[in-house]
Amino acid sequence: MLLNAYDSASSGSSDSSDCDGEGEGVKRKLPSPFEEEEDETVEPHDDHVNKRIRRIPHIEGNYACTIFLPWTSNEGEDSSLPGLYQSALRRASAFWPGREWEKMPSGSVHCSLSRTVMLKHHLIGPFKRKIAAQLRGKPQFTMYVSPSAVDLFLSEDRTTAFLASPIVEPGPVVSMIHAVDEVMSDFDLETFYDPPKPHLSLAWTTMDVEALCEKVQSLADGQQHFHLSSKSDESAPADDLLGIDVTSAVLRIGKENIVIPLSDE
Repeated sequence: MLLNAYDSASSGSSDSSDCDGEGEGVKRKLPSPFEEEEDETVEPHDDHVNKRIRRIPHIEGNYACTIFLPWTSNEGEDSSLPGLYQSALRRASAFWPGREWEKMPSGSVHCSLSRTVMLKHHLIGPFKRKIAAQLRGKPQFTMYVSPSAVDLFLSEDRTTAFLASPIVEPGPVVSMIHAVDEVMSDFDLETFYDPPKPHLSLAWTTMDVEALCEKVQSLADGQQHFHLSSKSDESAPADDLLGIDVTSAVLRIGKENIVIPLSDE
């Protein structure tokens, strides 16, 4: 069974539904996916101010879809986030003094299991069922990050840079990504980046991204990924790790969040 949550910040008001999310004989219209920031991206602006805009053009009958693991505790947004933000900004300032970064919106920090893809309305039910079948057998686990480990990721068009905390020992997350990729392939949708590099995006910028990348070119790991951590940072003691219990994944279709519980066995 899946849990529908219409506001990711208030999952306590979720109601439950069948896997296809539609009642018998009733075709429920989903809300437009283009009213939330998650379906937008950022790009440079003439006045040199970071600006979020719509990345995917609206096509009637198509809905933005993504699957992710929220970085939240049972009480809401995790208290470790301010420390992660500050660690990332301190590390970034060593490379780009004075650079301003925009924090990710409150409640939106997560680890992606998929790209954002567009799903036609008549495929929503079958897609929900297949994603649920793939993920609900995955075991619950604790997901860790290190405040001293900071990476830089670029959007595919290299117009946006993200400061991120890589997931420590990402095996369980990678297993879930591969499970989601199987469903994406079944529906002829784009699979995740290869190789997957699970992380939490913490802050972003669109200003002078290419110049920013040139400064750290020697730290590149592929075209869209840079390791900003020093060797001493990477050898931080395990006691410094921050973890959160992952008990569910979230499938977002349009403005609707569908919570998929993971196995507790």
